[in-house]
Amino acid sequence: MITFGAPASRWLECLLDTTRRQHQMRGSSPDEIERATSELSERAFSTGVNGRSAAYHMQLEAFDPAALWSSVRAPVLVVRGEYDWVVRDDDQARIASLVAGTADILDMPGLDHVLGWHPDREASLRDYGAGRFDTSIVPATVEWIDRLRDV
Repeated sequence: MITFGAPASRWLECLLDTTRRQHQMRGSSPDEIERATSELSERAFSTGVNGRSAAYHMQLEAFDPAALWSSVRAPVLVVRGEYDWVVRDDDQARIASLVAGTADILDMPGLDHVLGWHPDREASLRDYGAGRFDTSIVPATVEWIDRLRDV
């Protein structure tokens, strides 16, 4: 199993965490961050956020990713993008520590949360969704799969 940009935390915790981090990166004040996270908590399960319905957010919140990951017995590759500011590195690394099978972490230089390559974190924040596809992810994941055949 290969995962990219996935959190080990519950949905609302992940939404709040990424909202805080993105506001901090953009220089928001602590009051602005508090207001944004407070509003997010209220709206996610009432009217929805980010173009997704309240039902969508409630369904995701019902899952406990940590419990689900701890039941995985297959080999897992956790791929992390250097400029993935949506999900924290340590939350993704937690997946590797939770799985019952073997797990490896592959850090991909320059990649953001949607597999776009950027020269730096500021560019990934400014040009989110517009990064170029970095083909180096293909041989890196194929190499991991090939190693599984040797086990």
